[in-house]
Amino acid sequence: MIKKTVVVYLALSLSGCFLGDHFTPSADAEASFVGGDFCLTTPGRTEKQKLIGMSVEKVGESPGSSTFFKSEDEYITIKKDTCIPTFGYKFEVGSAYNVSIYLTKDPERDESNFYTNNYTTSFVIWETTKKDKRISYL
Repeated sequence: MIKKTVVVYLALSLSGCFLGDHFTPSADAEASFVGGDFCLTTPGRTEKQKLIGMSVEKVGESPGSSTFFKSEDEYITIKKDTCIPTFGYKFEVGSAYNVSIYLTKDPERDESNFYTNNYTTSFVIWETTKKDKRISYL
């Protein structure tokens, strides 16, 4: 009986259950077309948060594209509810993408159930018969 208790205790302690560790998912970014232009937004982001970097992966291709800034002086301030720059990345019709957006922390922000320094989204871009581009989330 003692051996079973020790094994269970070790398994739980190694998994972090006793340490209070928990998984906090990234917040959801949104992708859309605004006036025919591709746009990524980060709902819930505060204006105190600056863009540290972004990674884009076209599903089925490797490697993806990443842009990260090396110092705080290079971080980009983005007004609330405006499009995040895509650094010239061309999103193509008929392709699926995974995008991760990394931001600085806002020390005044309340804790939430989502990790609001990272935003992620997965989507496919398609075209209607009228040649309008649309987004479907994966």
